[in-house]
Amino acid sequence: MGEVHRRRDATPAPLAHRYLTKAWDIANAHRMRPLQGHCHRSLADYFMTLKAPKKAEGELEKARSVFANCDMPRFLELVGHDARLFETADGLRIH
Repeated sequence: MGEVHRRRDATPAPLAHRYLTKAWDIANAHRMRPLQGHCHRSLADYFMTLKAPKKAEGELEKARSVFANCDMPRFLELVGHDARLFETADGLRIH
């Protein structure tokens, strides 16, 4: 549900953040590390849409750490790609 709300509008609703955070809480409770990584990656995109690059950077770093610890090189590549998209002069994501 978090992804649906995050992608629906140009400015995602606070509901998207709530669902993404809840998904992370469930993943954490059940020790589902890969899902935690995906939640962090989605939260990073959410924060970039809101023009909060510092928060997005923190979420990408968390995703990178999870994927590295889970030995998931393909998703590490995706996080690296996301980070490059976020690197612009004004810190806003390129769409």
